[in-house]
Amino acid sequence: MSEIDQLRTSVRLLTQEKQRLEIYKQMNQLMQRGLNVMLSLQSPHDMFIRFFELLAEVIPFHRASILLLKDDCVELLACTDVCEKIPLEQQKQLLSMLPKVQMNVADLTMIDGWPAYSGGSCQDMRSMLVQPFHTEHHRYYLLLGHRTTAAFSANHASLIEEFVAFAANTLDRIEAKNLLQETELLKARQQQMEASLMQSEKMASLGQLAAGVAHELNNPLGYILSNISTFKSYVTTYQRLIQCYQKLSTLQANTDEYRTQQTVLADIYKSEDIDYMLQDSLELVNDSMEGAIRLRDIINSLRRFSHPDRGQLEVVPVNEILESTVKIIWSEIKNKTTVRYVLSTETLFVLANPSQLSQVFLNMLMNAAQAMTGNLGTIQLETFSEQNQVVIRISDNGQGIPEAIISRIFDPFFTTKDVGKGTGLGLSLSKAIIDQHHGTVSVSSNIGLGTTFEIRLPLQQTQ
Repeated sequence: MSEIDQLRTSVRLLTQEKQRLEIYKQMNQLMQRGLNVMLSLQSPHDMFIRFFELLAEVIPFHRASILLLKDDCVELLACTDVCEKIPLEQQKQLLSMLPKVQMNVADLTMIDGWPAYSGGSCQDMRSMLVQPFHTEHHRYYLLLGHRTTAAFSANHASLIEEFVAFAANTLDRIEAKNLLQETELLKARQQQMEASLMQSEKMASLGQLAAGVAHELNNPLGYILSNISTFKSYVTTYQRLIQCYQKLSTLQANTDEYRTQQTVLADIYKSEDIDYMLQDSLELVNDSMEGAIRLRDIINSLRRFSHPDRGQLEVVPVNEILESTVKIIWSEIKNKTTVRYVLSTETLFVLANPSQLSQVFLNMLMNAAQAMTGNLGTIQLETFSEQNQVVIRISDNGQGIPEAIISRIFDPFFTTKDVGKGTGLGLSLSKAIIDQHHGTVSVSSNIGLGTTFEIRLPLQQTQ
């Protein structure tokens, strides 16, 4: 090889190397600016339009578009011109024509069957560069069109291939971020819906118990008012006695007026039966105190139960919540069943939302009472600790649950009650609450013998 030929070869190699370096430089600039676009824009349409503007600086084209393939459909995501939606029949044709790998078409008129429309991307175009790319969740196509033939060089094709690989990788991260945000939003909405559903179920339960609870409140209130009325008449007599004693203390002993006042006192003692009155006054106060305590307990139980749930967990004694719930429901079940307590003598604590836990107990107690038929039934409430767990058993001797449906009783909206008498949400919400508290709930039943619900919650150790 002559010296001139060697020189020409060296110049050619240097020129090629310069072109490669220029492509790398353009690619790096394009990636950097493309990343800024992706991080600054949220709308996919706006983001791709900015991509087209960046590409136009390094690659000549007259029209650019981005297609999204989804569920056997082709959607036009972005286009540099005003382009209409791709008709369904052309979508099917386009799906069969789109390549699996990059395609650099020098003359579109030479390709049989290539759709003339394709979302406006091919219209009036003679050459086209088609670049497929995909993310984890979506498949895309970048289409660049030019009005002249053979408009796109191998360098253009190489530049586009590297750019979309970078774009796909970045899009993956953006899609993952958006998916995470959507998931968090859905979780937040789900929590709001669950809280709303639980509150609605509480109010529905209170609505069913309203008449009975009013009666339970009215009973102690009635005899408190009666006791106060009786005690008021006693106070009037006590006032007369005190006035007589005050007058007697001002008189001289052994005078006629003194002896007359003593006679008046004796008549009052005899006619009013003061000894009985004193004894009865003490009983009236004691009975009224018991009634007031009963009212307080019912109202406190109702307040704790109906209070909007704020999702706060507390270390609470299980027995106390169980007994408090019975007070709420007592008016509804007292004519159907008796309650037998077999509670642990040791105070058992759990980390729980007390309002939600009370909702679980109330749902199961109502179901147990409604399972009673005919004679007065029995509900047994049992608590004990076992292997770092608190076990709560709610058993009844009612009609039992048929084996055919026992596996469905925790399904949402499943109910065997008549229309209007049950929502089918009580037990499904109860299971969801126990699951959230890292516990378990199970059921066993025998037809004609009764049903037992067993709840297990982590035992909370106290100092």
